Amino acid sequence: MAKIIKLEETEVVIASKDHSAIRVAYDALDFKPKLGDHVEIYHDDDQVIVLKVEATKAPAKPFYQQMWFWLVLLVLVGLITYLAGKGLSEQVPATEPVVESQVESPQVSSQLEASTETNEKLAQLITSLQEEIANLKLKVEELKNKLEEQQNQSTDPTQKPAETTDASQ
Repeated sequence: MAKIIKLEETEVVIASKDHSAIRVAYDALDFKPKLGDHVEIYHDDDQVIVLKVEATKAPAKPFYQQMWFWLVLLVLVGLITYLAGKGLSEQVPATEPVVESQVESPQVSSQLEASTETNEKLAQLITSLQEEIANLKLKVEELKNKLEEQQNQSTDPTQKPAETTDASQ
């Protein structure tokens, strides 16, 4: 497909497929040429026929291939995730405190005591595990440092090799 690359006073310069320039008089055109128009060139004996090629629009993409669709979808998913997380993270208020004048059954009070004891044990277990993890991290760091020192010593060319002593001397 050829393209109009220059408009002169009496002629139009058209670049063809093989990158050659063709000069055509305005009389040979049946349209008002504009710079950048796509044209087709036909040769008939002594005459050059130039026809304008209408730009064809690409068929519209389906909505799910449009950028705006994915942007809106991403915002909606983010908003729903945020709101769901916010709703779950809110602390549920404790039930009304028990007034001494209310009568409690022995089963309810024993269950409450057992659950508080369990919670305390779990809290102690969690803190002890956190301390153990911290200690293990420190030990790992120490071992890494020792290993690096050993590697540095074994690759250090300035150190002299250890002298061996003969037992026969």
